[in-house]
Amino acid sequence: MPRARSIATVLTAAALVRVAVPLIALAVARPEPQFREPDSGGYLQAAEQLLETGRLGTCDEPEIKRTPGYPLLLVPGLAVGHVEMVTVALQIALACATVWLVYQTATLVYQRDDIALAAAWLCACEPVSMIYASKLLSETLFTTLLTAALWFITRYCAWQRWRDVLLAAAVVAAATYVRPITYFLPVCLAPALLVALGRRDGRAWRRTAQAVAFFALSVWLMAFWQVRNWSEARYTGFAAIADVNLYYYEALPVVAERDGIPPSQWDKFQVAAGESNPAAYLQRHPEQRDWPVAERYAFLRREAWRIIRGDPWRWARLHFGGVAHTLGDSGRNAWVAFFRLADTSKDVAVKPGTLIDRFVTALKQRPLVLVIHGLLATTLLVYLGLASVGLVAVPARTPALLLLLAVGAYLLLLSGGAAGYHRFRLPLVPLISLLAGAGWCWMVARCRR
Repeated sequence: MPRARSIATVLTAAALVRVAVPLIALAVARPEPQFREPDSGGYLQAAEQLLETGRLGTCDEPEIKRTPGYPLLLVPGLAVGHVEMVTVALQIALACATVWLVYQTATLVYQRDDIALAAAWLCACEPVSMIYASKLLSETLFTTLLTAALWFITRYCAWQRWRDVLLAAAVVAAATYVRPITYFLPVCLAPALLVALGRRDGRAWRRTAQAVAFFALSVWLMAFWQVRNWSEARYTGFAAIADVNLYYYEALPVVAERDGIPPSQWDKFQVAAGESNPAAYLQRHPEQRDWPVAERYAFLRREAWRIIRGDPWRWARLHFGGVAHTLGDSGRNAWVAFFRLADTSKDVAVKPGTLIDRFVTALKQRPLVLVIHGLLATTLLVYLGLASVGLVAVPARTPALLLLLAVGAYLLLLSGGAAGYHRFRLPLVPLISLLAGAGWCWMVARCRR
């Protein structure tokens, strides 16, 4: 009973702080909180199509850029006419479910209730998780599904049950329908399952069969959407957003840097090249006016790989710079924009002068923004520091931690490039919280000694 009361307290706190964020913003932000981001429009359009016709896109032009996972979450809000309010409420519930899943996973990994509670508290209070529960973006739903998959994988590592490995495969596939970044995850996880459990007992044939079943089920469930794309649009991929990201956020920065365009102008360069700007794209490629949409996306994919192969070292440097930015961005932009405290993230940073000059200017003009930035940066350093201590100093009681770290490395490596920033760190928050919980308990024990 005390254990149940403890996790109930954590979940209540997680819900309260996430409810407080939009309520406070509604009271102070003018004209209103920024519930919607640029990507929200595409999700809302897909949700409206699902609500009206039961399908993505139209008969003449099927939707192949977006997958149906997150638009399905938006449908209830659209149906009742309050998409922001209903969706934010659902996402707050999903964020609380993520906290509970972190608690359960940490309990299995470390077999210590103090670490599990610390991990849950850290996940409940993590700033990026808090703010994105109030934004119409897919990260919160994706994070919950991914954390559920990691929980099932952890359960499988503990007991090697068929039910857990099949549920993990199904939830990984469901997460891919929300964000296609996990499309290749079964290819990495299936052999990792064999390696992690290779010396547990002598039933190698059973573990091999379970790893094959994990791979086969997850791929089979994903194949439905890929077959749909081919049958309706002759598109061979799972989601064309991958081609868009590869061209505009991985390849074009290589061209921009090579041409001497400063990073502060890359977003304008991408828009001029056609990113979210069909008119500009067709002006640059008039021969594609009569091309099917699938052929245009295939062209983007070919061009992206041509650019990357032409300058691989520059691409690698830019990509891993984006990886570092994903891990090190405090999330200040999201908080400042949500409460309408500044128009852009570059209002102070790009002004001329020394670092001290810019700091003094920011202190005079936007002290609250500077305070928010300092608090978020300090919080991020604490989380990453505790996670590093937990990874090094606290041994896990199950090989599942190796699999969790492999998934984290997979997500981090694929979230690089010019698009890499704090939003893509949200799926890593459960893993960071789990490791940080172990680090916190280790440091508390050392201080008591």
